Amino acid sequence: TLIFQHTEDPSLTLACEVKGLHVFSSFDELYASLPLEKCGYLPEEIEKASPKDMETYYSPEKQSKYGVVGIEIELK
Repeated sequence: TLIFQHTEDPSLTLACEVKGLHVFSSFDELYASLPLEKCGYLPEEIEKASPKDMETYYSPEKQSKYGVVGIEIELK
């Protein structure tokens, strides 16, 4: 189980069950392998979605060093 907590109001939480882990060496690999609607994109955003979108959060250097994990979740 993962518990997500709102950054501005910690009393707001969301519980999710982990359904699967998808391990890749980079976001390029992840984006080529997984359906992007399962990666948080809205249907109208998929055409413009790019692995580079994730560099805001995870530098290419960190991707190379640690790899990338897509966590498949389901609301509890």
